[in-house]
Amino acid sequence: MKKQLCIQISENFCSFASLSAGNLEIIKSIIFTEKKDFQFKESLNALVQDLKNNLNFDDFDDITVSWISQNALLIPSSVFRPNEIENVFATCFTKKISSNELDFNRLMEHSLAIIYEIPLWVKSFFIIKFPRVVIQHEYAHLIRGMMKKSAQLTIQLATYPNLMHLGIVNKGELILCNSYEISHPNDVIYYLSFALQQLNLLDSKGKINCCIHDLSFKEEEFSDSTKISNFLKDNLQKMSVFKEFQLTFDNKQTIQNQEFCV
Repeated sequence: MKKQLCIQISENFCSFASLSAGNLEIIKSIIFTEKKDFQFKESLNALVQDLKNNLNFDDFDDITVSWISQNALLIPSSVFRPNEIENVFATCFTKKISSNELDFNRLMEHSLAIIYEIPLWVKSFFIIKFPRVVIQHEYAHLIRGMMKKSAQLTIQLATYPNLMHLGIVNKGELILCNSYEISHPNDVIYYLSFALQQLNLLDSKGKINCCIHDLSFKEEEFSDSTKISNFLKDNLQKMSVFKEFQLTFDNKQTIQNQEFCV
C-alpha cells in the first residue's frame, strides 16, 4: 500500500500529513512567528527533527509539498514558454520578483500552466531534506481536486491566514481560480457572491466545498475553524443566492488533494 507524505506550507504555517489508501492523518502543524529566511529554516529543521523521533521518512513512496501564496497566475499551455515566466509574471503583478524566486507547474491534463512566486528558502529546504520531493503551488492541487468531482457545478473555497483561494468548475470546465486578501469571514461571502454574479451563476445549483484553516482570522470570535465554519454556514444559508447549493466543510480537503498530483 502506497504512502504519501503531504506537506502544506505558507509564510504563516506548515503542516505535515500522511496519506494512505485515501485516508489522511495530520501529523503535526507549526506556526511561523519569525519571518526571516533563516528563521523559517530553523523552525522547519526543528519540526523535521522532532518528527524523526516517531517517523521514518523512507517509508513514504511519494513526498509532495503545496506552496500557498497569492502571487500566482494561470495561463494556457499553448502560450506558455518557461523562459518567459519573468515577463509574464511582471505583466500581472506590480511586485518585482527575481527569476530565481519564480517557478511554474504544468497541468498537462488540463492544458494549463501555473506561474508563481516562491521564496528560495522553501525550495532549498525541501529539496535538500527530501531530494525526490515534488513541489507545486496550491492552485495545482485545488484544480486537480475540483476537476475530479466536476460532474456538476463545484465551488471550492479555502481560507488561510489573510488569504482565500476560490475555484469554480462548471460542466467539466475550470471557469475561475483566484486568490483574495481577507480579514473577516464576511470577505469570504462577498468574494463568493461576487464571483457567482460575474459568472452569471446566481440561479444555479451545485456544491460549495469549504476548507477552513484555524488561523484564517485574528479576531477571537473566529479563532478556530469551527467558529469560522459556523459563521459561514449560518450566513450563507440565509442568502437566497445560495439556497440551491449543497454546503460542505472538510478542513483536510486541500491537503488531501495532493493525492492527485503524483
